[in-house]
Amino acid sequence: MPILSSSHASEYPKLMVQKDNTLCFMCHAEKEAKVSVKHSPVGSGTGCLTCHPPHAAKEKGLLNLREPELCYSCHAKTKELLKAKKPHVPFTGGECDSCHNPHGSNVKNMLKDRMDKTCYACHTDAETKMSKTYTHPPVINAQCDACHGSHGTNEENLLKVSGPKLCNPVTEAP
Repeated sequence: MPILSSSHASEYPKLMVQKDNTLCFMCHAEKEAKVSVKHSPVGSGTGCLTCHPPHAAKEKGLLNLREPELCYSCHAKTKELLKAKKPHVPFTGGECDSCHNPHGSNVKNMLKDRMDKTCYACHTDAETKMSKTYTHPPVINAQCDACHGSHGTNEENLLKVSGPKLCNPVTEAP
């Protein structure tokens, strides 16, 4: 019986030489990095093919759709924040990857770095203002989103609420 070459037989569907994302990671090893906050499409379902067609695409980065529409195809609730009175500029510009790593990260919400460092990358003046002897705990703990809406709000300075309500602890109904 003749031995079939790899181009005519495979242990994997569609005659692939590797299964799932393993084939992609052969060239894109950095995308396989173990992260604590995984982007669910990368690790499940069709994996890389959720966002990237395997052979060709009209969009840069071999993407199915242009950013942000690709992101909004799964994150419709986030897209609704574009209607906020005060949307965040990178968000309105469709620059999701200016703050987020689309493949996953070791930071909550798949941010590129700790929240404060991500924010200070654009808000350089804020870092200087926040570096004082006595600093507000959310600032120390890199929790900008304790007070600010990351994508947009209806208040000035992207505050979640205005006035004294901002500092009142939220109590949940029993």
